[in-house]
Amino acid sequence: MSLLIGCPACGAQFKAPERLAGRTVRCLKCNASIVVSPNPIPADPPAPAPPAPAPLPFAEPLPIPAERSAAGLTALLLTGLGLAFLLVVAVLVILLNRTVSPVLVENAPENHSTEEKTNNGPLNPAETEQKPAPAELTYAERLTELEAQEQDALAPLEKQHAVNKEIMQRLRKEEDEIFKKSKFPGKAAARYATLLKDSAFAVRQINKDSLALLRKREEFIQAKRKLLVDHPQPPADAPKFELYGSLLLTAEEIADLGKRTISFGSPRAAAQEHIVAGAAAGAVATPVYKETLFDPEDADLAAVAYTVASYRGKKVADTPVLIFVHRWRGAWGVLELPGRVNSILIGPPPTDYKRAG
Repeated sequence: MSLLIGCPACGAQFKAPERLAGRTVRCLKCNASIVVSPNPIPADPPAPAPPAPAPLPFAEPLPIPAERSAAGLTALLLTGLGLAFLLVVAVLVILLNRTVSPVLVENAPENHSTEEKTNNGPLNPAETEQKPAPAELTYAERLTELEAQEQDALAPLEKQHAVNKEIMQRLRKEEDEIFKKSKFPGKAAARYATLLKDSAFAVRQINKDSLALLRKREEFIQAKRKLLVDHPQPPADAPKFELYGSLLLTAEEIADLGKRTISFGSPRAAAQEHIVAGAAAGAVATPVYKETLFDPEDADLAAVAYTVASYRGKKVADTPVLIFVHRWRGAWGVLELPGRVNSILIGPPPTDYKRAG
């Protein structure tokens, strides 16, 4: 059993075991001496703990009268129905405006009074007045426009043609110097090999440039003829053209083209006439046909190869020569190279040319 002791100095109370009864101990708080009485001091009963606060009661909603609740629901229902009705009316108005307005515009009278009002005020007579349609260009005006386009299109091609002419003239000069030697090839063999290489390299592109210029000129020739045929007021002295395939030609041109197609229906036929004329002029001797090769990128361009017994008076057995031909308006003809009077070129055909088929 424990004894309850009290400090006379500070008033603190402690529990002490019963065996310490009658003995002196020190206060654990103030260190004062305390005699443990054998008779325990009754301890004051502990103060009861304060009761826990009772929870606050929830406020109960006031009862809503049944009549008032029904009236509110009715009002909300009527408001919703009214808004839905207004929405439907708005949608119908939009749809009617989209479908009815064009009909009203189409059926509206064409003549409007100058006093008619718009959102921005009275109509401006200058705005309601119809503008006259632009006058049809005369033949001379349209021809002037076409000729200006032709000049712009041909200018770069003609400039390149002039450059190619200088190249061919330089090669021709080199050829003249080589063939002035008493013996051929002799000491000129190295220069001759270089000439053939340079000529083959230059002619390959010059052929393409020459054809591009010819074709562009033909394109504008046909455009001018079509202008005469289609224009409602052509000149009174305009020639008559007929459609021949995809070309507009005169009756004389059609007749000449028919003859040329029969006579020169192949590259060899066109080249043969030219080399025979060259042999008669002494440029070559005893030409022998070898083969016909075509440009792999242009089926209307071909090289006809021959061998000759002499070239420009120099006897060299089996000398290779070439004649380039092209198809024009359905017939084949010799392609005239710029700066070269005679289109018979010495040397083998280009290595990338192929046989037909």
